Amino acid sequence: MSVIAGLLYLLSPLYFVAALCVLCLVFVALKGPLWGLLLSVLAYNFESTALQVNITDGKDLVDYPVYNVFLLLTLTGWVIHKCLDWRLRRQSTPLDPVLGLLFVYQGVTLIWTPSLELGLHFFLLLCFNLLTYYLLTAVVKTLRQLKLVIAFMIVSALIHTVSVFISQWYTPHAELHFTKNVVLSYFALEQKASRPWGLGGGPTMSGLLVAAIIFVLGLMVNARKVSQLVLAFVAGLLAYSIVLMGVRAAFIALIPAFVLFFRLHPAFRTRFIRYAVLCTTIVLFIVITATPGFIDRMLVGFGYRGEPIFTKKMNQNTVGSAKLSSKNEGITGMKARGQMWLDGLRYMQEAPCTFVTGMGIGGLVHVSPNTPREIHSLLLAFFFDMGLVGIILLIFICYVVFGEMYHTLKVLEDDELSSLTLASCVVLLTVFGIEGLVWFDINSPSSRYVWFLLGLHAAIGNIQDHNKSKHLAKS
Repeated sequence: MSVIAGLLYLLSPLYFVAALCVLCLVFVALKGPLWGLLLSVLAYNFESTALQVNITDGKDLVDYPVYNVFLLLTLTGWVIHKCLDWRLRRQSTPLDPVLGLLFVYQGVTLIWTPSLELGLHFFLLLCFNLLTYYLLTAVVKTLRQLKLVIAFMIVSALIHTVSVFISQWYTPHAELHFTKNVVLSYFALEQKASRPWGLGGGPTMSGLLVAAIIFVLGLMVNARKVSQLVLAFVAGLLAYSIVLMGVRAAFIALIPAFVLFFRLHPAFRTRFIRYAVLCTTIVLFIVITATPGFIDRMLVGFGYRGEPIFTKKMNQNTVGSAKLSSKNEGITGMKARGQMWLDGLRYMQEAPCTFVTGMGIGGLVHVSPNTPREIHSLLLAFFFDMGLVGIILLIFICYVVFGEMYHTLKVLEDDELSSLTLASCVVLLTVFGIEGLVWFDINSPSSRYVWFLLGLHAAIGNIQDHNKSKHLAKS
């Protein structure tokens, strides 16, 4: 036994990771790429378990979260099954041409990006993002598969919720150093500025939490009574996680998401105010009972500059987001964002051609000393990375997505697929349109949520089109 114990002590965690990858690959090869995709979704929230690369000058940091490994396993499984069955095809999506243009142009911007090394890392992350989109639209072809992916997404969000709760008091962290600038971080729970972040990188995970809540509503519509109660409890837990992390943008996105979902769904259209108010009241009740200090944080975000109303009444030993709403802390996030965006504009003023071509992939992250990893705005990311070209691509993407969304919402029915389709439309409008103003970008580690939700929406659209074709063929 002592010999075995000694061998286990000498073994690096990498041996266990390698063994796990081999087992997962065998499993995916036997069961199909869907199961690799489900494992990827389950691991999507593990942002603090990642390969961390410090760029040579020590100024920039890039993370490769563990889900990338499962994506590669899924791709391998897809290739194996495609070799065994040449009839296996991926259905194209309306966004394929413009996303292809985005990919090519981001690659071209490597020519003039301020840091080629950082740009190459970000381009590799963009490749993983596009791989997520590709696999979702290639593998998810039926309502059953779609529900499985959504179920695993909700489980992933619940795992994150538990980790956020634990990280209020317990923040373990382990590292394995390969070189001075390359570190594997694992078993990591984070807490920053008294805000519990859990496994998923904190606020960046909030977009997926909002999406999970709205998809839970979509599942509740056609569920049985007992299942509805369970799903309602799950949605409450996910909202509790958002409040604990103190993410104002996600909280603000939830309210119009409730209104839009119930206003547009055929079963609730005439009573949408009642249901939207009910959901909003439940979330507010969570705030008041769990972390009233979050109210101060919201007030500061809307311009309040007086003394905190709720925070000062809390016990000094209280942990978590109850004490994160001091007079100064609440505005730090937007001040830092404003400063980093100004840094980018100053750089572009010195090189006016970048207003047309963009700074290049990863340019703002490298130029601004106020941001270590991301642009913190999905919409501005198109401008800073690709300039006027990026704005044109963004307009084209919005035209395709909103055009498809408009036609879809006109023919919604009161069935399960329609409910999930509506949930996906609401997610895009609120997570991208509201939370995306101050979070996410195109190619940082946190951008994976954007590409996952976009790929899931495209997969739902393909399923809708396939069902319509079958219905027309029968008639």
